Amino acid sequence: KPSVIRMLSLITVAQVPYTGDLRAARKVGERIGRAAQTFELRELVIAPFKPVDALELAEFIRGVLEGVKSRYEIQVRAYGRKVRRVEVLVQDLYQFVRDRRGEVLIVTSTRGKPVSELMYSIRRLFERGERVNVLIGAREGLPTGIFRYADLVVDVAPGITLATDVALTSCVTALIDSTLIAARVEEG
Repeated sequence: KPSVIRMLSLITVAQVPYTGDLRAARKVGERIGRAAQTFELRELVIAPFKPVDALELAEFIRGVLEGVKSRYEIQVRAYGRKVRRVEVLVQDLYQFVRDRRGEVLIVTSTRGKPVSELMYSIRRLFERGERVNVLIGAREGLPTGIFRYADLVVDVAPGITLATDVALTSCVTALIDSTLIAARVEEG
């Protein structure tokens, strides 16, 4: 079976922070951090696009860092290979999109086309061998103004809105699986 480690090392996720109740922000952050480290993504960028409460953002970031740390420690003990720790950054979403112009940009949204319709396009984007930037919202989603900069707008689960704490896992899995399926179909 094909290994997806190289593909995962190309993915940067820009995640809008989950804010609100401090305990909830911390818990959701832990789950997102753990998921990012599980996949050993290239980067996880915490990307607010409007003013957020500093305490809520701080708790979310603490959660993300704890999630990355706890999963990394398990991987180091369990894997028979070198494990790469995910780099965690913070950047305004609009600045992130501006700075990554010219790179692959995939926006996840219920307004997008289903993964099944885009699997060949997704595969071609990964075949470039460059960084693939995936934007994921929280609560109210992503601002629609950034959609025009996207190479693709993808709906990974048509008919439902993903909970913030499972969105990263769902989106990365859908992108990787669609790429593998497209490759298998094209090979005959």
